[in-house]
Amino acid sequence: MITQPMEIENRSFEIIYPYIKNLNLRDDEKKIYSRIIHAAGDVEYAPIRLKVQRR
Repeated sequence: MITQPMEIENRSFEIIYPYIKNLNLRDDEKKIYSRIIHAAGDVEYAPIRLKVQRR
């Protein structure tokens, strides 16, 4: 039984961070990439560049 889901999510983002930290992304883009990788459960998505329209 999962009793602390935020602990699991926080640990997941700690694991993901080293894969995205050197990708030259803004902070808001890092959040998006982290969510994508977290949802997919696959850090191999990290180097894939998404086409982002910057404002």
